[in-house]
Amino acid sequence: MDDNKIPTQSQSPQKLQQSQASVPPVSANPSVQVPIAGSVTPDINSPAVTAEDFDKAGFILRGAAYMLDSFLLILPMIFFALVFPNLDENVINAFLALGLLIYYIVATGLYGTTLGKRFFYLRVVRIEGGKVGLGKAFIREFIGKIISSLVFDLGFAWVLWDKDKQSWHDKIAKTYVVCEKPVGKGRKAIAYFIVLVLPVIAILGILAAIVLVAINPAGQLEKARQQDELQKQQFQQDLRDQNRLQYN
Repeated sequence: MDDNKIPTQSQSPQKLQQSQASVPPVSANPSVQVPIAGSVTPDINSPAVTAEDFDKAGFILRGAAYMLDSFLLILPMIFFALVFPNLDENVINAFLALGLLIYYIVATGLYGTTLGKRFFYLRVVRIEGGKVGLGKAFIREFIGKIISSLVFDLGFAWVLWDKDKQSWHDKIAKTYVVCEKPVGKGRKAIAYFIVLVLPVIAILGILAAIVLVAINPAGQLEKARQQDELQKQQFQQDLRDQNRLQYN
């Protein structure tokens, strides 16, 4: 007889207990689901979790996060320049560079992420796992990035073909950039737009401005008018000089 059938009076108490034990317990709350093995994102702050438990972030996501950070940090610098318009341009650039450096060191060292990286669920971690710390963050963000930018920014592009998707400054500081959780299609589309489309739009805009200036009829007319005015002034000056010589 099948044990999963409804027990009858002819079944022994021992058989009845076995039949009840074979039925899985049902949760009182139907909305609570038992997690499936492998479907839960590991906690990156757990000491038992290493960077190898996460997917490494590629060039597009990292580049989009960097450009987003740069845009967000340039805005307060523009405000600073408007508030203090008499400051020298070199001073403003120095403040901008110092602000970027402090921001990246503190954000990476203490939190492992920046505003741009947080948007794309990225985090910088040690190779063995855990927080980067201010010391390694200084090596990565200052010394490492200077080295990465020496040969035509080759150290930044190294992510494209490196098996661990590390840049030169990652290798120097012994860090990875990982995805804390899967990045959705929408955010991936934004990343591709920022990295691939925006630079093309900017280049086309610059070229269009150059062409417009070159073929600007109003500008050419104004230039011709100025040249004509200079020629008239020169002609009148020559006449005055000739008259002066005749009278003398």
